[in-house]
Parts: sequence; C-alpha cells; structure tokens
Amino acid sequence: MRDRISISFTNKIDGTESVTLFSHSDGEGFLDVVKEYLCELQLFLSKETTWEATPLARLEPATVMVDFIKWITMPMEAEFEEVEEENALHIENNYYVGKDQNDGDNSDNGHHQIELSDYFPSKKRKEEVEKLEKEIHEIWEKVLGIDVGISLISRQLKHFINLENKEVKL
Repeated sequence: MRDRISISFTNKIDGTESVTLFSHSDGEGFLDVVKEYLCELQLFLSKETTWEATPLARLEPATVMVDFIKWITMPMEAEFEEVEEENALHIENNYYVGKDQNDGDNSDNGHHQIELSDYFPSKKRKEEVEKLEKEIHEIWEKVLGIDVGISLISRQLKHFINLENKEVKL
C-alpha cells in the first residue's frame, strides 16, 4: 500500500517556492524527516560566518530543496565508510519532483508547503528589522531634512527589540 505525500519549500519574505518533491511511500512521517533536516540546517547555518553568503544561507527555496534531496538520499554508510552496494548510490522509485503540487500524486496525505521563515525566525526578524530601519531612515530624512544615518536608527531600534531573545519590547 502506498502512502503518497508531497512537499515544497516556500519563503514568504521574498515570495518564492521550490519545485515539489513527491514521495510514494513515506506518508506523514516524511514531515518529521523534513523537521529533522531543518534542525540540522539551522545548526549548519549557525556556524556560517557570513549570513547572506550563499543561496542556502539566504534560504532560497530551490537551493534548500536540492540540499534536502541530497540529505535524504545520501546513504547513511557514506558518512562513515565507502558504500559497497551499487544500488545505495542511486535514488530508487520512492522520490520524484514536479513543477508544482499538481504535477504528481499526493492523493493519500496531500501537499505540504514548508515555510522556511517559520523555522528560521531570527533570519525573518533580522530582515524585518532591516526593513524597519530603512523605513524609519526615510521618515527621519523627510522630517528633519538631513541624513541621520542607519547606525543611529539601528542603535535606537536595539533599545526596543532584543534580537537574541526574539522578543519585541515596547
């Protein structure tokens, strides 16, 4: 019996969505695999020295999907030793991609959009703060008629927003 499901990654900050990955037999448990991958991705990205250096670090859904497919299809043995079984190096019949959720069969468990900003709130918060800084800068420039500088605005915002704890303090 099959347990079909599909997923795609989205990023509502920039409005992009990846291709859809279909699974014939992973069912609802596939969503747990996605969560495990995203936890590992968070760890990896927390070690990166430059936040926006790569498409993966920018959480571009298409790149996240490619990385996820690599992650779920890499034989566990390959992490520790050379894989001897030739079939372990190929994707068999469980997974395939489609342009969208209607380009394959997800009739058992439906399609699930994985919103990346839900799993990476500090990135979302950082982008929201940067947007707010720009908006405040423009307003102050119009009102005061001078360029007050982003660094001054940034210091003022940090009095109200604690980025480490992801809390808004008003």
